[in-house]
Order: sequence, then structure tokens, then C-alpha cells
Amino acid sequence: MVQADQSNPLRKAELVLQLLLQQRQTWEEHAFVRDALFPEAPPALPGPILKALARLVAVSYERRPTFVLTTNFDELFEDALTAIIPPDAVGVFGLDDADEWRGFCADGNVGVMHLHGVLRARRQPLEPLILTESTFLKHGKVVRDLVGATLKGADAIFVGLSLTDPNLVGPLHDLVPSKPSDLLNDSSRAREPAVHAGDDSRYFAITTADLGPDDPADRHTRAQFAVESAKFLDERLGLKPILLKSFSQVAQLVSDLGLIVHEASMTPGNSGRRRAPVSYLDRLNEALSLLYQCLCTEEGPPFVLGRDDSAKLTGQLRKALDGPKGIRELLVELADQYSGPGADDVRPEDEHFGLFLWLRTIDDTKSTSRYEVQLVGSSVYDSYEPWYGKPSEAIHSESKYASAMSIYGGRTVKTNLESPGPWRGVVAVPIVLLGWSSDLDVNGELLDRVIVGAITLDSNYQVRRPDPKSGHAPAAPGILTRIDADDLERLSERIQDSVQRCLGWVLTEDAEN
Repeated sequence: MVQADQSNPLRKAELVLQLLLQQRQTWEEHAFVRDALFPEAPPALPGPILKALARLVAVSYERRPTFVLTTNFDELFEDALTAIIPPDAVGVFGLDDADEWRGFCADGNVGVMHLHGVLRARRQPLEPLILTESTFLKHGKVVRDLVGATLKGADAIFVGLSLTDPNLVGPLHDLVPSKPSDLLNDSSRAREPAVHAGDDSRYFAITTADLGPDDPADRHTRAQFAVESAKFLDERLGLKPILLKSFSQVAQLVSDLGLIVHEASMTPGNSGRRRAPVSYLDRLNEALSLLYQCLCTEEGPPFVLGRDDSAKLTGQLRKALDGPKGIRELLVELADQYSGPGADDVRPEDEHFGLFLWLRTIDDTKSTSRYEVQLVGSSVYDSYEPWYGKPSEAIHSESKYASAMSIYGGRTVKTNLESPGPWRGVVAVPIVLLGWSSDLDVNGELLDRVIVGAITLDSNYQVRRPDPKSGHAPAAPGILTRIDADDLERLSERIQDSVQRCLGWVLTEDAEN
């Protein structure tokens, strides 16, 4: 019934909460949302976009007042900030604390204003909470006034802006001095940088335009929708849209902004730059070319692995998996950590693993990368054999390959496999080269980052416990089903470090941060 309701999301939320409260009359309405955000499982960790934003804030907040506003109910961004900024310089604020928030930021600190409040596991929320249509109407004017006052006279970057939230769209619309019809009828003005309410503020919206699979008709429709959305942001709200293909590209752009801000503050001759390429595309193409050269005896492009090259790569990946300080060594350690007395869990020594290396493809004619990933080699078999295909996959949100999905999101992906074959589950980790052209950092976190591919660790056991509603019979869990978010991050770092070390790639030491 709720799914079929055509009401706006806030009204639908109101309806759902009222129905739930009738069943659990002793609960407060925020408890349902809190428990959905914070289940019994270990808490989530900040993702790559939040970490990139934290690095950008870390290099800028001491140079000029920096104000952070969010509609998120969690404190994951604060977790990302306190990992690289002294915790006493980071503050959490709600709508009732607006004056304190402004003063805190003006004093050279980082205050995070939660416009819709904060929900916390096993703790009282930071109110007021805006969860439903009634709370939206009650507090909406205060939110809009605060957003508008903060934007006026400031440069702003919007990440993940929702055009369905009037509390954000309204203040932007009010700050554009001309009527929308004037902007639409004057194409020359629409192309100029927007000037807001008599100042020289600049507003940018970083967003994704996922074109999906290669169906030409579908891609055209998606592209057309993305273009029209961009026009709306530009012409109606004065936002300069930056359309990207994936979430990892959002994190990449924000990381590069942090690098540029930091470089601009350095004295001449002390920029920390080791290589000439500055733009992301130049850095990516140079990095990929050098990595392929490490793998191929023959010079390219085109880069083609010969028989000896392929055999060498297979041996290197086997060493990364089973050698000293390798991946299986950590899996055995984790199995000891998670196995209780008398447990009959599958041991990593008995579980079969395969390591697969995927790299972004290079256009042979232009020596530039395409937004797809291709399988280069495996620890399991020699990829030179004629029967062995080398699949490639476009990188988009609906990809069937975990390697492409990890590059799309810029984060580790853990998923079960439904296709026939020896492998039942896979963990895919993006390959991130750190400090490729610059060694500038913020509190030990390198700012120069480039994703060049992915590594997949395949298992003959599932890596996620099946949903009880799926009807699949439970099986003895492999180690990858048991590890929590912190240990999954440890495993991801070990996979990256082991593979880069065994392949003899440059920057291995820089990657061990």
C-alpha cells in the first residue's frame, strides 16, 4: 500500500511512521529511522566521497572560514574529519545551535550543521529532527533562512544535491536576482557565471550522470535527461553543474580540489610535485601506460601480454595470494579471530581463492583510457592460453562485474555470484595509486589519488550470508562472510599492498599509509 502511494517522500514518511507507531505505541517516531540506520551489525565506515571531502576541508579550514551543511542524519562525515583533524576542532550542530555554529567556524574550526538533525545509535538524537512532512513544514523556514544566509557571499560546492528538497532549492532560487524567464530567454546570460544577489559568489553542483549499459536508445534518453537537469541547475538556480560518470569520479574530483588548494598555498619550488601531469586525465593515462609497460615485454600501445608475460603475472599474483605477508596469511589470522570454540566454520586453508587483476583499458589509437575495465591476468590460470577470453566491461551502476562496480563506487564490493562456475563469491577492491605526481598530504593522508583498476578475490564459498527470505539453504560460512567492516577494510588494504608489491609497481611504499 505504501509503495503504491503517489505522495511525495515526506508525506509518505509521515504515513509510514504513523502506521508503525500504532503498532508500537511506546516508541518515539525517530526510533524507527534510527534502527534502520544503525542495525545491530557493526557501524558503517565513511565512504570515499566523505573521505575526499574531509581532506578538502582539512586543507582549507585554517586558511578561510569553512562552513559545512548536510541533510544526513548520521555522523560519518565527522568520523572522516576526526581521522585527519584534531577532534576538538570538529563540532556537531543542529538548527537550534546556528549562532554557536557560525562562531565555531569563524574561529577556525570545522562545524558540521545537520539541517535535519542527527540520529545516534543507543543515544539521544540531536534535535530538531526533520523526518516527516509535518516537521518539514514546522522547521522549513528556519532551514531555508540558514542556508540562504550561509550561501550569500560564499563560494559553495554541492555534493549529492536533491532537487526534491525545497529547503535547499528554495534559497538557491531566491539568491538568483533575475527571473528564470529572463535567464531562459537570454542565452548569452545563461552561459555566464551566475552572480548571486549582488556578490561574486560561485556555486557548483557535483553530480553523476550514469548512462548505464550500452543500449543506444536507453543511453540517449539518460544523456538527454542529464543535460536537461544540468540546464535547470545552471539557468534556474545559478549552479554550475559538473556531470561525472560515477561516484568514484566525484571522489576523484573532490580529491583533486584538495590537492589544488594545498598546492596553491605552497611556496614556489616547494609544491611537492614530482611529475609534470596536473590534470586527472593526464595523470591517469600516464599511470596506466607505465603500469601496462611493467606487465608487457613489448612496447605499446597496443599493450599485449606475451606468453612469458602472462606466466610471470600468474606467478606474481599467486605470490600476492599465498606468499609471505600475503592475502591468505591475513585470512587465516581473521579466521582465528572469528572462530569460536567448537565451531565448524570453513577454514581459509580449505577454502579455494583466486586473485584476478583488472585494469582500465587504453584506447590503442589515441593512447587514452576508455571508461571500461578489462581482465589482465589471474593467479588461477595462464591468461595467454587460446581458450581463455579476456572480458572487458563498461563501468556503470548496472555492471554485472564486481570489478567494474568497485571502480564505479570507488570502494570495496562484496557480493555473491549466481552464475555457473567454480566461484560462489567475490570481493572486489579498486586499485588506488597514491602520490602519483605529488607527495603533498594532510596529516599523513596523500592528496594525489588515481584509480587505475581493480583486484578481485574470488572464493568457492559465498562471501555474504544469504537472505533468509531467499529460500537458499544455509551453508558453512567461509571467512569472508564473517568479517566486519573494519576487517574488510584491513583485507582491502592487504589485497592492494600485496598485489602492488608482488608486481613490482612503483609507489608501493606510498600506498602503505
